[in-house]
Amino acid sequence: KWCCPEDHLKMFRFLGRVMGKAIFDGQLVSGHCIPTIYTCKYFLMWPCMFCDLKDADEALYNNLNKLLDIPEEQIEYLCLDFSTTEE
Repeated sequence: KWCCPEDHLKMFRFLGRVMGKAIFDGQLVSGHCIPTIYTCKYFLMWPCMFCDLKDADEALYNNLNKLLDIPEEQIEYLCLDFSTTEE
């Protein structure tokens, strides 16, 4: 069983048309592309791990990794709250 949304080919076709039109008109299309490993995992619906964050955003990965080195009793003094609320 294929795990992609039913309309995923329409999305690729639309993106291809937009990129083709930009190339035809000589326009530069700037876009943020995440590394191939992360993209492949996303499309294959494989779980992404913490180490995959390093490829997508190295600064965020390094900062979160530093939190792991801080002693547990000192974490509360940073006033960090990783909770969510629903409305």
